[in-house]
Amino acid sequence: MVGAAVVFATRVVLKDATEPDKPATPPPRGVGGTATEAGRAQTMVQRPAPTNEPLVPSIYRRIRSALLLIVIVTVLGALTALLLVIGGAILLTGVRNAVQ
Repeated sequence: MVGAAVVFATRVVLKDATEPDKPATPPPRGVGGTATEAGRAQTMVQRPAPTNEPLVPSIYRRIRSALLLIVIVTVLGALTALLLVIGGAILLTGVRNAVQ
């Protein structure tokens, strides 16, 4: 079960990583205004130019993410099994006491 979850998650991540991202909005166009306002606006904050290149995580980040996914799924599976065993023990104890 853990292997199937990891394979499924890896396929979803790799499928999305190969498609280039589309910008949510069109590129900005020139906005009207005076030259003094434009000069004032440029001195406030310089933002980096937007790019259309997708951010692709490194191979080490992907490996780390896969390992963390395996650990999380394994721990959740172990906790679920433990809860089922405890619940079954409580149920069987209740049935035994009810029969006696």
